[in-house]
Amino acid sequence: MSTLLILSTIFFSCCATAVLSYISMAVMIGPWIESTIVLFATLFFGLFARHLAAQSRSKSIALVTAGSSVGGIIATACGFAFPTLYFLDEKLFSSWLSSPLYFSAIMAALTLSAGALGLLIANLFEQPLLVTEQLPFPIGELSHKMIAAQNNTRKAWELGAGFIASFGFGIFQKVSNFPSALAVTSTHTFRWLTLPAIKLPTLELPMLWAIGFVTGHVIAVPLGVGILSKIFITSPLHTSYFPHLRSMDFLFAFGSGMMVYGVFMSIFQLPQLFKEVFKKINSLSKDDAPRFTWRLSFFERTAWLFALIGNFFFFHYFNFSFPAQIFVLLFNAVCVYQLMLIGGKFGLAPMGRFATYVMFSGLFLFGFNAVQLTIVATFVEICGGVAVDILFGRKLAQLSDLDHQTVVKLQWLGLVASTLSIGVIFWLLITNLGLGSDRLLAQRALSRALTIDIQGFDLFALLAGALFGSILKDLKVNPIMVLGGLLMPLDWSIVLVAGGLSTYLVKDREAQYPFWSGIFAANSLWMIVQALIR
Repeated sequence: MSTLLILSTIFFSCCATAVLSYISMAVMIGPWIESTIVLFATLFFGLFARHLAAQSRSKSIALVTAGSSVGGIIATACGFAFPTLYFLDEKLFSSWLSSPLYFSAIMAALTLSAGALGLLIANLFEQPLLVTEQLPFPIGELSHKMIAAQNNTRKAWELGAGFIASFGFGIFQKVSNFPSALAVTSTHTFRWLTLPAIKLPTLELPMLWAIGFVTGHVIAVPLGVGILSKIFITSPLHTSYFPHLRSMDFLFAFGSGMMVYGVFMSIFQLPQLFKEVFKKINSLSKDDAPRFTWRLSFFERTAWLFALIGNFFFFHYFNFSFPAQIFVLLFNAVCVYQLMLIGGKFGLAPMGRFATYVMFSGLFLFGFNAVQLTIVATFVEICGGVAVDILFGRKLAQLSDLDHQTVVKLQWLGLVASTLSIGVIFWLLITNLGLGSDRLLAQRALSRALTIDIQGFDLFALLAGALFGSILKDLKVNPIMVLGGLLMPLDWSIVLVAGGLSTYLVKDREAQYPFWSGIFAANSLWMIVQALIR
């Protein structure tokens, strides 16, 4: 394994961690980072490894992508779940934050514990899922096709152009003291209806438009529903029927009702979930079954031993009883297997849904406190996300005819690099942008906290939110995205929706993805740079 391959895997893993850390907390999505890494790696190896033959360069790009993409999913999982503690116990979270070393150590321990377990579970099920069932794992297939594409170099330069343009715009704003927002309209009131003022957030505008463009209607439709609901439903409801509540208190109660309804309906799916998982595992023949302890190599058995011991000490530190630890690990394993099936078939990883299953089950059975709930939710999201992403990388390796052992080593390397950088990145972002602020709202974590803290909200506002949530479910509109439209600053939501709708103005929107991917990657990294130079 060359030094260039090792260093580039570490570098891209840290970059993926930084980009998705910001995006997952600033907006409530976490796009797969593989395609962006492919293009950046193409540009990187085209500039610094021209001596390599074309085939060797393509394999190097595939190896780096398989190894470093895990940083993106780890950052997404942490961004979606870890800030939950801030919304449940701000004082405790702030005390952790006041000690950068302690804060980073907690996040590193959590990431390594959950990530290592996810990687080892992926190892167990690689043979039955990838070889026997031949699941497509679409993100791995997409990465392979991108690397093999003839016009990949051109796309890489387009991504580079978007990166330079966005980074240059950020520097221009910093040097020229360009205003952070430009007023577009003022507030207008018509009886019970209020049209709020709109401002363009110039600092985040490139990133928001780019994310809207790349995600398209997936984010534009539910966010648009959230914007319209905020103007025509929640605002009039608050003014007419809940004037005794502050605006944000009403929105939190309303949103909590939406989330609680979703969790309540999901609980009924748990028996079917367990039934499907055990049926699937039992249907495997002896040769196809997961490689359990007696079939593992010495290194794998050692890794499992250290992972389980490490998890025991980690959970023990946060006062989980032994039965609670066993419950979390077993329930987590079931959820991770289901996530691998979903990811293998559809290229999706609804980590939040399964994290909520484990978290609320633990709350009812063991009375988990705020810290324990946050730890469990983040643990399940990291473990499940890593397992799926690892198999995306293994699918890419399978299609690209890469050496299996090299891929495994690079994926461990990417996991360690992300583990060591995630705490520092989160500390920089949170301390400089302010968690819970308009610039770092962490909507996914806020939504989970609203679901947990239900007893503190107005009952009738909760019921109104639950009714609205049931309507959204019938209309098959993502309630979390809609809640994002309700809670996120209107200016941000409008730019995201505009970016999504702009895809209908171009003939081939996929041809534009590299340029816009470069923009949101640069804008995210610029936020980290700003935090460092302050």
